[in-house]
Amino acid sequence: MKRIFSQLIRFSLVGVMGFIIDVGVLTAAIFFLYLGPYYGRLLSYLIAASSTWFMNRHFTFPGSEKNGFHRQWGKFLMVNALGGVINLGVYTVCISGVIFGAVTPVTAVAFGSLAGLAFNFGASRRWVFQNRKEL
Repeated sequence: MKRIFSQLIRFSLVGVMGFIIDVGVLTAAIFFLYLGPYYGRLLSYLIAASSTWFMNRHFTFPGSEKNGFHRQWGKFLMVNALGGVINLGVYTVCISGVIFGAVTPVTAVAFGSLAGLAFNFGASRRWVFQNRKEL
């Protein structure tokens, strides 16, 4: 349990770094490359997701480096896309008031982010970065 909590903390720290990279690349893409907010976001997402995959591969889940490089990266992108759908779904449920009564958008973002984080961590640990010795 202690190892899982340690991995969750590292996974979360990597996520914060990914957010910083995402915002930085998006800003540069819009203001220096003139890509606009949509193409800029596509570029920033791919760079941020690739960066977080690399950091998680070496920092959060060491030992997973022996897993296939390209296949692992593809799995990570799929898991994060599904985590994004879960995040958005929880956000939508929260602001619609279906379950709790409507909450503020900021609170809905928090709930969505926590749901996405939980899914992404669990799926990344079990499917993307699996290390049979740890499971």
